[in-house]
Amino acid sequence: MTIKDVYFSKMSDEINFWFFRENTKLYETIIDVNKPRIDGNKINLFPGFLHTTIKPFNQYSKKTQERVQLFLSYIREVLCSSNEEHYKYFLKWTADMCKGYKNDSCLYLKGPEGIGKSTFPDFLSEYVLGYKMTCPASSDVLLYRFNKSLCAMILAVFEELPTFSEREWSGATHNSRK
Repeated sequence: MTIKDVYFSKMSDEINFWFFRENTKLYETIIDVNKPRIDGNKINLFPGFLHTTIKPFNQYSKKTQERVQLFLSYIREVLCSSNEEHYKYFLKWTADMCKGYKNDSCLYLKGPEGIGKSTFPDFLSEYVLGYKMTCPASSDVLLYRFNKSLCAMILAVFEELPTFSEREWSGATHNSRK
């Protein structure tokens, strides 16, 4: 079954005529946080940020500022073990990711069950980035070329990754660079 059979069969003859006869221009698809939805002959698949307005921290309510400070304490104490160098790296990595920049590394959170490792990605998904730009992923997308589910995602969360052999990690690294 083709996209034409599934979607265009439900649309009016006028739309079908326009799409298949009048507008035959081909578009390239891109994913870029800084480009408009349509940019010349490119269609941007980036779904958009959850929050579009940015204001200085001091313009938020006192209650919001206190909650942010509490969450930053959680990051510093729990996820970074009160290591200031790790904390700064963690915040910079997160800020770059939230701006849509590509990081050359991943955050690997390791610790006892129940310590709060999933709290951070859950918070980012629900309140910062939105679910359109985050995805829980299985380790399969690291090992195989079939990783389209990660398209347009800013954050992929891998819970409980299995132990990979050196060959499998080599393949995962090679596939991610394509």
